[in-house]
Amino acid sequence: MSTEHDWTGLDKEMYLKSIAKFLTSDHEFNNFKQDRDYQAILEHLGDRDGAAIYNMIGKKSLVAICAAVNDVVGNPTLRNDIQVSNSTIRYCWFFEKILLKIANIYNVKSICEIGAGYGGLISILGTYLIHAKVLSVVDLELPSKLQEKYMSMIGLSVLRQDFPENIIDQSYDLVVATYSLSELSKNAQDAYLDKVLSKSKNGFLAYNPHCYTVQEFVEKLRAYGIQANVEEDCMTGLGWPEHRIIYWNE
Repeated sequence: MSTEHDWTGLDKEMYLKSIAKFLTSDHEFNNFKQDRDYQAILEHLGDRDGAAIYNMIGKKSLVAICAAVNDVVGNPTLRNDIQVSNSTIRYCWFFEKILLKIANIYNVKSICEIGAGYGGLISILGTYLIHAKVLSVVDLELPSKLQEKYMSMIGLSVLRQDFPENIIDQSYDLVVATYSLSELSKNAQDAYLDKVLSKSKNGFLAYNPHCYTVQEFVEKLRAYGIQANVEEDCMTGLGWPEHRIIYWNE
């Protein structure tokens, strides 16, 4: 089984080809957030949704913290009003929710992100949570190489795991995934459940149901003894009514 064949995204090949460019050219990497092909998957949140999500963030000072990490590499498009990218605003919403929903978040020592994009969210978590000494990403080979390069630019080291060939058998204090996990086939999601999520003490997922419904996935977690909570996602009221966050504590 390979997630390359199990990802349901329609723009997979274009996405991977764009990342290959970023890894071989410094110019392309320094401007990768402006790449049109890459924006088909990431860095495409519009100003209206960005403004709406910004208004959902309770502690606005977190936005500057996130921007200081996530808007310094890759030449993102910044909003005219607050000089922060819309993608960073959404990452900040996730970040604040993680701080609020994961009870022992300040004691987390190891974090794993599934399908980490370019590494934005795990970079924010790794910078802010000073006790998190182990940062790991599980993804396809090319995206995980981009995450490694991106995180090195902001002074973070990361343990790359190319799924499914190079999964390390270990537990994590926190596993996170924002939409990526839910866009995989049932077989791939089941494999992640068995190899990663079931071994994580705490979890935070942004879930956009493709193959499993939210309730079906929660039942899958329950089969591993994980009692998960479900709440609305930042996109739920912005045209994506089925989006939810799923989280659990040890």
